[in-house]
Amino acid sequence: MATNVDTMRHRFAAQAVIEELLRVQGDVPPRTTLARVFGQSPLGADSVPWYLGAKGERAVGSLLESLPPEWAVFHALPVGGRGSDIDHVVVGPAGVFTINTKHHRGQSVWVAGRSLLVSGRKTRYIRDAELEAERVTGLVRQRMPRSAPARPVVAFVGPKQLSIREKPASVAVIDARHLRRWLLSLPPTLAWPERMEITAVVDNPASWRRPPVTVPGPVVSSVRSSPSQLSSQRSSDSSPSYRASAEPADDPMARFTALDADVRAARLRRALWVLLGVVTAAAMALEVLQLFAGLLAG
Repeated sequence: MATNVDTMRHRFAAQAVIEELLRVQGDVPPRTTLARVFGQSPLGADSVPWYLGAKGERAVGSLLESLPPEWAVFHALPVGGRGSDIDHVVVGPAGVFTINTKHHRGQSVWVAGRSLLVSGRKTRYIRDAELEAERVTGLVRQRMPRSAPARPVVAFVGPKQLSIREKPASVAVIDARHLRRWLLSLPPTLAWPERMEITAVVDNPASWRRPPVTVPGPVVSSVRSSPSQLSSQRSSDSSPSYRASAEPADDPMARFTALDADVRAARLRRALWVLLGVVTAAAMALEVLQLFAGLLAG
């Protein structure tokens, strides 16, 4: 008999991204003692996008986990054969939603229909979100042909500004801070029996073993007024706690937690060195001023 460990709901937020982060980070050499003292980040250059993506997905995952019990929440659902995944899928009274997290802290986001720009750069976020919703819709309709389509969402973590000149026809674009409130504000569309059946389909690992049939045409009617900077797309000290190995990771979440703690500690050390530099410069400037004042007085 299947246990909870055998279900998709057992997967944690950012699981796929964290596993890839740990794999990439495993090739990064340990920092020297001097580098640690001065707060050099343990992350390699190739690890940074994966780390930011993981932080974004973890933030959104935490928000979704606070939804009421009638909402079923899934994370890092594998799709395709190249390591791709859907960041989050939620099933609740308001329907089925695929949520693509984008971590663009401090950057401006501009949306006009199918165009979505981040700091002036064009992205494929709208189309990618539609494809994810189509995949989940096809997966569910293999069991429930008359089921309503999944609704795609792009949730931004930490944007400086989110300007929506024209809402996309089928994709909700939203600041992640407002995601939970937005979901709960939507009118109910799914009765309890249908929610339970859809949840069972999504929760079954067998549903994800091969690409489901996609659904032609538009995914949904207009949604909302409502990741991972690269959610699609070194070892610190001498501890191997988050180094990748030839064997599968026993606890990738614990290894990520250790890595995250080292990243934050390094950031704090750098800030302290900057503060020390400012204080030292100010003290030297004051000493010079006092010296000049003494010379003038003499």
